[in-house]
Amino acid sequence: MPEDTLCRTVAQRPISSISPSPTSEPPVNRLPNEILGEIFVILRSLDYSNNISPVGMAWLRVTFVCQYWRGIALGMPSLWSSIDVTRDLEFCRLYLQRSQNTLIDIHYPRDMLVRCRCSTHNVTGIIVMVLPHAHRIRTLELGTMDKSHLLELFAALTIPMPHMEALELLRDDGWDDLTPFNPPRDQFPALRSIALNPACIAWSSPLLSRLTNLELYYRTSDKLLSMNTFLDMIQASPDLQSLVLWHAGPNVGASKDTRIVSLPQLRVIHLEDTSRTISSTLAHLAIPARAFLKIRILAHREFGHPLPDLIHDIFPPDTSALDNLKSIRHVNLTGEHNHFSISAFDGPGGRYQEDMRLRVYVTYNNIDLSPLVPTALPALAAMFGPSVVGLNVEGEYDLTEEQWRDTLTCWPDLEYIHVLLGGDVRSLFEALRLPPVGFSTGIPSPRLKDILVCRVSSGSIEHSFRIIIACLEARLAQGTRLEELTLRDGLWTDNPGDGFKAKMETLVGKYCWDVRRV
Repeated sequence: MPEDTLCRTVAQRPISSISPSPTSEPPVNRLPNEILGEIFVILRSLDYSNNISPVGMAWLRVTFVCQYWRGIALGMPSLWSSIDVTRDLEFCRLYLQRSQNTLIDIHYPRDMLVRCRCSTHNVTGIIVMVLPHAHRIRTLELGTMDKSHLLELFAALTIPMPHMEALELLRDDGWDDLTPFNPPRDQFPALRSIALNPACIAWSSPLLSRLTNLELYYRTSDKLLSMNTFLDMIQASPDLQSLVLWHAGPNVGASKDTRIVSLPQLRVIHLEDTSRTISSTLAHLAIPARAFLKIRILAHREFGHPLPDLIHDIFPPDTSALDNLKSIRHVNLTGEHNHFSISAFDGPGGRYQEDMRLRVYVTYNNIDLSPLVPTALPALAAMFGPSVVGLNVEGEYDLTEEQWRDTLTCWPDLEYIHVLLGGDVRSLFEALRLPPVGFSTGIPSPRLKDILVCRVSSGSIEHSFRIIIACLEARLAQGTRLEELTLRDGLWTDNPGDGFKAKMETLVGKYCWDVRRV
């Protein structure tokens, strides 16, 4: 029997078919019903956040335990208010019934892998089912849909939804032919969060006002959004906390707008575009120092430019943009590389066109590099200064001992190093054992407290552990002791044994050997 059917069958079992509570009442049943019910709510939220399979279903087991627990669960409408529309419609209808008159959240799985497998295939049935409950919809997240289904949904969204706070709509059949969506603002007076992929709403729409979260994806390449209209839109949401624009930035070609818009509540800003569009956008925004700024450089036409040049394109030295950046604790510049697409075949050997993007992470105070570009490190250090406390390195490549030493020399105040797919990890520990570049004594990164390495190559396991021990002993002799060392997964397929573990316990505060797949 399919698991959905099993869960639905058991959830609908009459109370009489479930065993009563034991004669000796367990302590948990002495809790007030309200507190036990809140425990169930927490369990349900953990269920969704952990993407337990089937998504959002595991918490239903509490309704099978006994009549007492089932009665509490069925008597709490809020427990049934989060409705995953990728389940069959009968199951969704059961949730709608049990949620009674509470506000409801209609959604699909947040996990991207699950999302790809669970499209809203029965949009017509969903619309017919939920429209009678439009007055109590708080969140409406639907995806992924083709254009015909999206148009069908837009045609249905013509009735007032006074309590809807969040709207997220996705299409899965391309982005060039944008579907218009322009409802009046008073239709959704409580709306505070919008995520549209692609952006299918007029930039001047009143719907894009009084928001706390705005995510727009894949506007067409003609850049219909002027800088003036963009700033008007941003000013209409002074309490904005999250701003995400992927391929949807303003046209900066002929902009003469000199406004700088302040967003005092902003916590996250994520921009993916060309360096020119990103630079112009940032130049018009006053971003709080506590905000997290993530930038993804689209470098199709910029590939081959040195990394410092691209960064200077975004933060020109003769402007205040770089000074503003240095006041922000978390900044992330991102791109991609080694993405190839086959455009045409020509003869037996074939022919391909490279679709190249540059991938660089630069984070002020917490550096993320993927992949590490060793030749750019001096320029980055000069630009952002040495005040870096964390280094995350990711990528399937080999970093030499010299490259690691250069990296550690650039940022002497590192407190943690996390490496994922970072090549031969022995070079890292050799670099941590030797004096910094330009010095004959001492050790690099004396404040280093935490090292995590995951999915890295290690050569001979015995040789690798000898190098790790030699590194830690040398650092301990210099008066610096690592607080935590985690060796996870990777090509270490054999546990080094109790002898190595006992040695580690004398060299580090906490040692963890974890070969689980992550």
